[in-house]
Amino acid sequence: MQQDTNTVLVSFENAAPRRFDLVVGADGLHSVVCRLAFNSEPAALHPLDVLNAWFTVPAEVDLGDWYLMYNGPAAAASGAERT
Repeated sequence: MQQDTNTVLVSFENAAPRRFDLVVGADGLHSVVCRLAFNSEPAALHPLDVLNAWFTVPAEVDLGDWYLMYNGPAAAASGAERT
């Protein structure tokens, strides 16, 4: 990717280069687009040593449009939120 005053020239592996007004990188935490644009991982990326898991389980109570959330092992946060 090469940016000039008004556009970004993007070279592709299997297609001719094209110019764009805007390039959006929505490809995750370790973004390939970000590395291509800035030649490195973002400086603002700081590991927090935190893991997150989402899963479904059968509900004993019909929650409608709500879900329950719990943190562990100290249960620092719990609650119900509308989806």
